[in-house]
Amino acid sequence: MMTLAILKRKLRPVYLLALLIFFSCKGPSSITTVPGTDASEIDGAWELVSLSGENSDTFRQLYPVKKPFIKLSFADNRITGYTGCNSFSGGFTHKEGQLDFTGPFASTKMACGTEGEKVFFETLKQAAAYRLLKGKKMELLAGEQVLMQFRQQP
Repeated sequence: MMTLAILKRKLRPVYLLALLIFFSCKGPSSITTVPGTDASEIDGAWELVSLSGENSDTFRQLYPVKKPFIKLSFADNRITGYTGCNSFSGGFTHKEGQLDFTGPFASTKMACGTEGEKVFFETLKQAAAYRLLKGKKMELLAGEQVLMQFRQQP
């Protein structure tokens, strides 16, 4: 017959595995809000820091002079910003945590030396939701895929 001490030793790995599974299913600990909880939290200016699928060298090649940024105003559903080459403005819609940046956008028409502007607009138009992270960061999402990551500007 097994003693209680032997039984506890044999079940310890099972217990630790169960704890590991429980806490790993919780999701990233850096998420402070879920998509779309309070639109006023993302009002303001945001600088692009990364694009999905682009490594840091490619990102620097797309935006060699100045990084793109967006400024969101939920009071009038307006987006303004800079694509890395041209300034732009337009409208967007927000409903129950969903975002729609499909345009149309007005833009200045300076000649751009890279594909950065095209990539920026194509990626922005795919975004359907957002997620706020610690450190004043925001991700724009298509489903669960992170498309763009921004850092809040003062």
